[in-house]
Amino acid sequence: MPYPHHEPLRRRSTCPLPTLFLVALLATSLPGSTAALSGEDLPATDDGARALVDGYLEAWHAFHPSRAARLGAVEAIFGLEDRSAAAVAAWVAANEATLAEAERLADPRALSPAQLVDLRLLRAEVRRELATWRDDEQAVRSLAVYADPISAALPAVLGSETLTRGEVQVLVGRRLAAIERLALAAQASWRGEERRDAETGLEKLRATRDGLAAGAGLSSAGSSQGATAPFAGERAAALRALDELIARVEQRLPELEERSPVLGAEAYARGLSLYLDRDTTPEELLALADAQIEDAKAEVRRLSREYLVGIESETASGDADALVRRAIEAVGARRPTDNPEYLEELRGYGGEIERFVRERGLATMPDNHTLSIEIAPESAAEMARVGFVDSAPPLAPNPWTTWYLATIPDDFPEQERIDFWRSFNYAYKKFIVVHELFPGHYLQQKLLRENPHPVRIHFPWQPFTEGWATFCEEVAFEHGWAEGDHLVRLAQQLKRLENANRAFMSVQAHVNGWSEQRVYETSIERAWLAPQFAKSLWHRLMNWPFQMTTYMLGGLELQDLYGEEKQRLGDDFSTREFMDTVLRLGPIPIDEMGRFLRQPRTGEMP
Repeated sequence: MPYPHHEPLRRRSTCPLPTLFLVALLATSLPGSTAALSGEDLPATDDGARALVDGYLEAWHAFHPSRAARLGAVEAIFGLEDRSAAAVAAWVAANEATLAEAERLADPRALSPAQLVDLRLLRAEVRRELATWRDDEQAVRSLAVYADPISAALPAVLGSETLTRGEVQVLVGRRLAAIERLALAAQASWRGEERRDAETGLEKLRATRDGLAAGAGLSSAGSSQGATAPFAGERAAALRALDELIARVEQRLPELEERSPVLGAEAYARGLSLYLDRDTTPEELLALADAQIEDAKAEVRRLSREYLVGIESETASGDADALVRRAIEAVGARRPTDNPEYLEELRGYGGEIERFVRERGLATMPDNHTLSIEIAPESAAEMARVGFVDSAPPLAPNPWTTWYLATIPDDFPEQERIDFWRSFNYAYKKFIVVHELFPGHYLQQKLLRENPHPVRIHFPWQPFTEGWATFCEEVAFEHGWAEGDHLVRLAQQLKRLENANRAFMSVQAHVNGWSEQRVYETSIERAWLAPQFAKSLWHRLMNWPFQMTTYMLGGLELQDLYGEEKQRLGDDFSTREFMDTVLRLGPIPIDEMGRFLRQPRTGEMP
């Protein structure tokens, strides 16, 4: 049964931003003006802060419908990006006015702690938007700004399982017109600087043009106009605009530079500050990561010796790092042989960790789960070799989540499969199930759907998600998970070492100019990464340089907070209450959580 889209379809405006919100915010930015929403300054109260946040979220959905759709907002399919110069200028102006108003409202004497946190998350997102559209001028520099929404425009509608036939007919026509507008906007604004961005965008534009010329999917979407006639005018106009844009990009392409994905010191420092919403410097991050690497290595050495003493019934002798290599071999030896065996074992781990969290009272568990565990499909490309949790988007009506397990096809060469399974061994999976499911990613994302603060859903504090899951590993071990199994604990500490190495290499690659080969070799030699993981590290560092720091940063901050609360409360400390409170707060900056933990429990969402 389709979702009730008919009303949004009739009333959706073609204005790039909700008009009243934009006009009101622009009014606040005019010299000498005291006008704001509803013609007056918003009061510095919780209601005033909520009004600003709600208005901005509505405008954000209008400017970023594809991002809203990825969050699960079903109505977002009725919009498509407008990247005309006028729309981008209006968005920049709205963000500048929003930032000024948010800073004026953020008065700790007048607002509750919860609203102060929400305003902080809002300001952090607004700064990122300004960095993208005003400072970096992405609408001028990046072809992806136009090519990405153009390439996704028709597949999103034609492949929808929620739209009626009538809605598809209306939306295909609208999206063809939007493709034309985007292509024309690109011709007017895009200047291009980077060859790889232009080549990737050109590939998407050509594929869209070819599919559109062939009429792929349009016949079935048309009405009674016949197989060749539906949307003839809109399609012809879109094709003309695409052909003109493609010709422009092809002409410009030989002049563009092949730029390195390495950010450089200045850009990395700026990006890190925006990502973390604080003034952590690359030098501070590097020093912290360096110390964590050495600390984790010391623990790996201790656990390796302890394990070998246990199985050899004597004091393990020899060079400490040689003992580590022997223990790591033992970790990798406990591995799957094929995918069916692997899937059965991991589903067993899923049930085991669920029972463990319930019985030990680590967190309040929902009565019903919406979770499945499956082998990652080969269509997931490189992610099939890493694995991932496909969480239900927090705004989507369907709450189902799937944990796709990293895999390698059973018909691959034997040595390649052995090397792969040695990395994704059972000791590793025995603790990663905590990270991915309970009380890690799955539980956190499931409860996020219920958070009554929309800004926390839309603009979460980025280090929280991976930090939470990493922290959960330590809590589970503290309460007896895999007790007595030295190899599971050793595998987890090797992962801790890998997390620190990721943060360390993020700085070394982008700030200090380390090459891909140096990152690869040092990760193996110093951080004892398996070649399987060291090989994929550079790609991840280049594409997600700041996300790679979050496992270490978020995990350490939560561990510090956990320790502070245990010391403060003593015998009155409850792990369940701590975990539940953090989950109820949602993905907010961890340095904000202490004040909520110190408040008396009222039953209301903080």
